[in-house]
Amino acid sequence: NPRSQNPVWPNFLFRSTNLGIAEYLDKNYEQAQHILTECIPHRTKRGLAVCYLYRGQSYWESGQQRLAIQDFETLDSLLNNSDATGYFKELRWAYTALIDYYSEKEDRAKQLKYINGYIRTDSILDEQYKSLTDIIHKDYDKVKLSRQKEEIILSMHDQQKKTNQLFYVTIFSVTIFFVLAVYYYLQRRRYKRKFKELVAPKTLSKKQEPESKIDGLSAKNIKDIRDQLALFERKEAFLSNTVNLQGLSKQLGTNANYLSKVINHDYKKNFTTYINELRIDYVVHRLRVDAKFRKYTIRSIAEEIGFNNPESFSKAFLKKTGIYPSFFIKQLEKEGSPHKIYKNYTIGIF
Repeated sequence: NPRSQNPVWPNFLFRSTNLGIAEYLDKNYEQAQHILTECIPHRTKRGLAVCYLYRGQSYWESGQQRLAIQDFETLDSLLNNSDATGYFKELRWAYTALIDYYSEKEDRAKQLKYINGYIRTDSILDEQYKSLTDIIHKDYDKVKLSRQKEEIILSMHDQQKKTNQLFYVTIFSVTIFFVLAVYYYLQRRRYKRKFKELVAPKTLSKKQEPESKIDGLSAKNIKDIRDQLALFERKEAFLSNTVNLQGLSKQLGTNANYLSKVINHDYKKNFTTYINELRIDYVVHRLRVDAKFRKYTIRSIAEEIGFNNPESFSKAFLKKTGIYPSFFIKQLEKEGSPHKIYKNYTIGIF
C-alpha cells in the first residue's frame, strides 16, 4: 500500500482511531462504528485490537448485541495470535460481556473459554500495571470467577456423564431391540415350520408290537392292559377331566402299578404325559377339520378336551407340537378351509 510508506499515514490512522473512540465516548455510536470500520483494514496488532474493542462496545451500547459479540470474539482471536501484541485494561470489559452473553445462552463451553480468557488477560494486566492494580476497577472478582469456572467444569463433566449414560442406555436398548427382533423372527420361522409339519401328509407305517416281557407282569396281564388301553383310546375317554391313574386302573381291572409299567414301557412316558399327548393329537386333528371348533376360545377348547385351565393346555400343546395353540389356530384360519389346507400341504389320511 503506497500510503503506508507515507510517514504521515500512521499518524492519520492513530488520530482516526482516537476519533472513533471519542465518538463512542460521546455516545455517537453510529459515527464511531463508521470511523472504526474504515480504520480496521489498515491497522495491525494493538491498533487493530483497539478498533475491534471500541466498535464492539459501540454495537453493544446501540443494542446490536450479536455484532458486538462477533467483534469481541475476533478480539479474543487476535490476542491468542502470536502476531498480535499488547494488552490494555479495557479488554476486561469485552470478556465480561462475552461471559455474560454465553451464560444467558447456557453455552457452558464458550462461557468457560472466555472465563479462561479473562483470567489470562487479567494476570497479564496485573503484571503490566502493577502500580495501578489497586486503582483499576475490575468487573469480576478473581476468586468468584475461579469458583464459577470450577462450577462450569463440574457441570460440563456431569453433562458429559449424563450424555455417556444416555449413549450407553441407547446402545443397550437398540441391542436388546435387535436381539428381540431377531428372536421373534426366528421364532416365527420355527413356528411356521412346526405348523407345516403338523399339517403335512403323514406316512403310515405298520405299528411294531412292543415286547411282551415286562418285569413283574405276566404275559396275560400285559395283553389285557394293552387291549383295555386301545379301547380307552378309541372311545376318546381321555377327554374327561377326571381321568387319573388310580381311576383308570380300576376301570381297566388292574392296579396303578401295572398300568404305569405298561405305559412307561410301551410309550416311553409317564401317565400324565400319555394322557396329555392323546388330548393334543385329538385337538390338532379336530382343529384342522372343524372350522367351528377353531372359533372357540382357548379356555373353551381346553375345557372341551379335559384340561382344567388354558395355561396347562397351552403348555402341553407347546411341549407336544413346538408351537402354541393360538398360533396353530391363526395359521389354520389364514390357510382357509380344510380343502385349501389339503391342497397346499397334500394332506392325506389324518
